[in-house]
Amino acid sequence: MSAELVAAAATCVCIPNGEINGWGVDVWRMDQTAVDAVILAYEALLLGGIGTAGPAHPVEAMLQSRGIPLRDLLIDAPRSSAIITRADFSELAAVSSLIAEEDWPIDQTHMPNVPKGSRKKSESGIDAMAAELDATGPDAELTDDDLLMLASVKHTLAAKTATLRTNLLASVTTELTMPYLVQQIRVFAGALEKAGVVGTTRPFLHLNDFPQPERVTVHAVAVVDSSVADKFINSLSSLPAAPTASHRFRVICVPELATIHNRCP
Repeated sequence: MSAELVAAAATCVCIPNGEINGWGVDVWRMDQTAVDAVILAYEALLLGGIGTAGPAHPVEAMLQSRGIPLRDLLIDAPRSSAIITRADFSELAAVSSLIAEEDWPIDQTHMPNVPKGSRKKSESGIDAMAAELDATGPDAELTDDDLLMLASVKHTLAAKTATLRTNLLASVTTELTMPYLVQQIRVFAGALEKAGVVGTTRPFLHLNDFPQPERVTVHAVAVVDSSVADKFINSLSSLPAAPTASHRFRVICVPELATIHNRCP
């Protein structure tokens, strides 16, 4: 999926919307080209490497000849939930923007909830994590080359978006407890280790004085339909004070978000 995610990131243009009560706020108004690119990245993720276009992958062709429709089983469209598909799309759009605008490294980015395991339920909390690791740094000390990046992503179709803002803010403030962070970093470190990344214990060092603004970024990403985007952006004037300089707020505006699941695999 890396190539498709890079292509999706290349469509991203985030426009700064100033600082609101300590939150750095910006906005990505997606166009149809960007939407198509994220959908293609989603399809590539669901297909697990067998490809999104062209002739059938040899593995797929072999299984197909034996009556096993691998592509259909991987995508599992008939049993997927519209709200889950929209959530997956939203999280991929958010990560595309973070790769593009915040230089998240693709090989050290982890999305534990995409795609959802059964594509029938969603999880709360942190939806994406990434890290820059100083593999040569001291064993028990962070350096300027260590950075931990966290993001929570939520979307809504409701005309009244106050609940989205409230829930999203909670996910990057009160819900970021030490026990929760430890569990998330444990899973993240395990994923990095399996990928062959060096220095996978270093993210745990960020628990000391969390979040250190110079070494941690925490993004709240709200995904809304383009029709209510301006109303939602205007409502951000009432954001509470940002807990730290680490906290940032991004709005992603998606045309026809309510029916995006019909275009996704």
